[in-house]
Amino acid sequence: MSLIFYSAVHISNEFLAKRGKRARNHDDRQMLLKNLGAGQAADTYLQLYKLSRRARYECARFDPRELAKYEHLATVELPAQLK
Repeated sequence: MSLIFYSAVHISNEFLAKRGKRARNHDDRQMLLKNLGAGQAADTYLQLYKLSRRARYECARFDPRELAKYEHLATVELPAQLK
């Protein structure tokens, strides 16, 4: 799950960089996305962030179908939301 989330981080960073912005941390990244009119992408980013924290700090487990769904969210839906 962390790998999926960090895919979203890099995709979001590319979007921000093209607009001359740089996030200092995860909260800042989400706020910048919102402020730049990408509210749906900000919500997606927050969802993936929370899932990643659950996996990392609570040892949450995800079945392969869930992971596939979240990977699609991070690598297909998020980039589409940022166009």
